[in-house]
Amino acid sequence: MSVDAAQGREWGIIILSCVRANNKASVGFLNEFRRLNVAATRAKYELIACGNLDTLMESQLWASFIKFFSDKNLIYSGQFTQLKRKSVKVDAKINMRQLCASKYQKD
Repeated sequence: MSVDAAQGREWGIIILSCVRANNKASVGFLNEFRRLNVAATRAKYELIACGNLDTLMESQLWASFIKFFSDKNLIYSGQFTQLKRKSVKVDAKINMRQLCASKYQKD
């Protein structure tokens, strides 16, 4: 299902594919705050985002998002089948506007 089709719905677990295939290290349409906001807030229990950190870090929007999770030791690298599950209790909802404050954000 696309991010656009997911708006207004929730699922227990979301697997977000952020894989980009280009030689410019461009995140393309992934660089839209509203799409990231919808994708990141549809999961009730678990969000798994897969992508190339080097490419995603080229985006100020994604760099803020990744830094938040990196600061909580929630960024994992390696083969998907070899990654270990880590449970983290989040006490409050994440304020995506504050987390991803960037020039891409629109009111």
